[in-house]
Order: sequence, then C-alpha cells, then structure tokens
Amino acid sequence: MMKKLCCLLFIPFPLIASPDKYADRLAKEVYQAADLANVMAFDLFRDGVKAYMDEAIGANPNLVIIDYSRPSHQRRFYVINLRDKKLLHHTYTTHGVASGMAFAEQFSNRPQSKQTSLGIFKTAETYQGKFGYSLRLDGLSAGVNDNARRRHIVIHGAEYASPTFLAKHQYIGWSWGCPALPPEENRQIIDAIKGGSVVFAAYSRMMAERRKASGAGQRENRGKEVAINVAQQTQPVLSYEDVAFGDETIAEREKGNTP
Repeated sequence: MMKKLCCLLFIPFPLIASPDKYADRLAKEVYQAADLANVMAFDLFRDGVKAYMDEAIGANPNLVIIDYSRPSHQRRFYVINLRDKKLLHHTYTTHGVASGMAFAEQFSNRPQSKQTSLGIFKTAETYQGKFGYSLRLDGLSAGVNDNARRRHIVIHGAEYASPTFLAKHQYIGWSWGCPALPPEENRQIIDAIKGGSVVFAAYSRMMAERRKASGAGQRENRGKEVAINVAQQTQPVLSYEDVAFGDETIAEREKGNTP
C-alpha cells in the first residue's frame, strides 16, 4: 500500500526510509510548492498529510483539512492536491450550533448532540438530499467520529455558509454538525474529493495531543489520541432570527429523510 501511495504521489518509494519521513518530506514539498504559508500553519498541514498517510487510502490525491481553531467567519476549509502540489479550494464552512458561536469549542461523537466531530474521515458516495448534492462521510477515528453515518454528518451546500450570507449578517450560520459549504462551490468541491479523500478535521489541542502520542510511538491509538473533552455543552439560547440551522430535524430523521 505504501508503494501504491508513492506511485500516486510521484515520489520514489526506495528513497523514503519510513512512512513518517515520507509524510514529512511530502508535506514540506507541497507546502512550499502550493504556497500555503499565507493560509495555513505548517504543523496543521503536516498533521493532515500524516493523517492521509496513516489511513493509506490512496484513492484520491486530494486532502481536505478543516481548521476548527479558526472562527467560522474565516475561511478554514482547504482542499489540497498532494500529487499536483496545488491548493484547489479555500473556503468557509460551518460547525455545529452546540459547538460554540464564532469559535467551535466543544466537540462530540454523540447522536443528537448538534456538535461538530473532530478526527479523520474518509469521503464516500454522493447523493441528492434535503440540501441538494451532498457527500457522505465515514468517521475513521474510533470513539471520536465513528458515528458520522449514524448522525448524518455529510458535506452539503448551504446559503448560511456563503460569503453573501456573511456579508449581510456579519456571521456564518450553524449546522447540526455538518461541515456545510457555500452553495456556489459545493458541487465542484464534492466532485474533487468524493470517493476516498481523507478529511482531517482539526483543533489545536487535538493536534498537540496527536503529535505527542505519535512521538511516543502510539500510532496504533490514533483514534483515541485525538479525543478532547467532549462533555456536553448547553446549547446556546438563540432564536431562529439569530441562527441558521442546517441538517434535518429529529422528526425528519425518524421519517427516514436525510439532509
């Protein structure tokens, strides 16, 4: 599998002493070639590349990184082509209404928590749902995001995630946990990342714990090492005039309708 990834990304396998060194080298090369210094911290990108390598999926050279350390009114959704060494997309995305206001501060894997999940996901199949063209995600981090399918955590377009909405209301709306995208970019992004891309949803504390565990040789526990405090947070008291909700209602879920 490692040789398959090296061929996919055009780096000679015999020259790489270990997967970690390969990931470090690839991260440095892409970070410089794609001119990412002005949009993303190198540590975040390196951890995203290592997540991609850890999962060894290799079906899609596009890596998605979501930086939940940034507020929602900043662009924090990145799509980077590791093969061509290019930044393909850099745009806005939402977080769960119970995760926080401008900043996501609480995260959960629990159904009906209305919180965002962190960790490593794999993109799967597309479908037409309540929000139009959408992309299902499979959570790969045990105990952290492996309820993604059960929670209907998907990528979809939403007006409340658009620059136009932001300019009008001075904030980006909230979902029930889905990383919703501006509708004008949604289809193009989904088509670029569907069918096997790695999505690395990160938070600064999570990344610090991940690097610490990796340094201690505990990579087999990567699903748990990204876990942070997911104690339930009281949902903010907001009116429908104040918040734009995404995703389907619980009643719609019970009827079998998905977003």
